[in-house]
Amino acid sequence: MALDRSKLTKPAQADTGAQQRSAADSCFVEVIDGLRLAHQQTRCLRMVSGDGSFTPEGRTQVTLHGAALLLWKLCQPLAPQLWAFREWVGSQDSGCQETGYYMLVNWPDEAKRQELLQKQAGDAHIRKICDAFTAGLAAVDKRAEATLAAVQEVCETRAREEWSWASVMVLAPGKDFAYPSDYPEHGGSGLKPEWLGPAAAKVFAALAADDKPRLRARNQHAGDTKSYYDIVLDFDV
Repeated sequence: MALDRSKLTKPAQADTGAQQRSAADSCFVEVIDGLRLAHQQTRCLRMVSGDGSFTPEGRTQVTLHGAALLLWKLCQPLAPQLWAFREWVGSQDSGCQETGYYMLVNWPDEAKRQELLQKQAGDAHIRKICDAFTAGLAAVDKRAEATLAAVQEVCETRAREEWSWASVMVLAPGKDFAYPSDYPEHGGSGLKPEWLGPAAAKVFAALAADDKPRLRARNQHAGDTKSYYDIVLDFDV
């Protein structure tokens, strides 16, 4: 009797496929949460060389596999990107260097939002994305209004303390700004206003109408490799 080995692999293949779909769906929840919170950028997946999530194709191209490929397809309406990284993981003595890619999803600009809104009627997946960034826009308005309402008091407090400037908004990476995918995260020439997230951009534009806000690099904590900035107003005391 000849054994049909193809039938033996089907249950295992089905289990693997279900696990991959579950993993992709879980990562996509992070994308939706990022839109609801109006984050400028969401890193929804970290892929390390050798983990089976991708195969290099030449120096700049990769082929995605498994959950990574499924997640890429889920993120397509938002034009996902891959950002190569080279990071030291662990302690200085016993750590190691890892390379790979982040899968990134950026906050959609006005043109992209309008495009998606026009497509949502017949597509439940796109409608879910639209619901998320619509909630995010409401969060943007609420946060920007609260920040702007506090500006006068913050500046008056700093003036009494004889400061010549005041930080009116602390900007966190990912949430309030993101570098372009082809720009070095560390060692670059600084943050530009066009890289601000929706809430920070709204605050910066409102301040720029009557004043000259600037972006100031914030001192980092020991061991913190992330870049933080403030929106700052200068004044005479």
